[in-house]
Amino acid sequence: IIAGVFYLMDNAFRVGDYIEAAGTNGMVEAISLRSLRMRHPRGMVNTIPFGDIGIVTNMSRDYIITKLDFRVRYDTDVEQVRKIIKKKVYEPIMQDEELGPKLLDKIKSQGVRQMDDSAMIMRVKYKTAPGEQFVIRKEVYRLMQEAFKEEGIEFALPSSSMRLMPDGAQSFDPDPGAQPSG
Repeated sequence: IIAGVFYLMDNAFRVGDYIEAAGTNGMVEAISLRSLRMRHPRGMVNTIPFGDIGIVTNMSRDYIITKLDFRVRYDTDVEQVRKIIKKKVYEPIMQDEELGPKLLDKIKSQGVRQMDDSAMIMRVKYKTAPGEQFVIRKEVYRLMQEAFKEEGIEFALPSSSMRLMPDGAQSFDPDPGAQPSG
């Protein structure tokens, strides 16, 4: 009970908030003197005693920053990608009457995040009100795919390479003293 009072005094969560606590996540449906009731996204209801909650992550407050990674070929012009994100992804979304108000900041290309074996991994970042990130994500991916196709930029596919030995070359034998089988 005492732990519950402190969670409520700290305003850690309210009914309707989407939180992660005690190893599970869901929408807060009810708060009693002793426990918290959350509904998991797949429908299950979890009742968690306040003494078992531990760390609470509230995903319903203020804003959400979403970072989307995507893979492009090494010969991709990074500056061209940045311009595409601004002109052909961010601007159309901002001009959309339904989607524009859901963005709280610009959609930004953060450039190359990582160099992989077969691709450059780039990142796009944006800020929305909680719960609105999913509809924006869908539109960002759609607009990126269309703009990249139009501009001739290819997404990189995972790949691997194999090196073949030239004719007549000896293969590596890890145990040269072993007797041939057979």
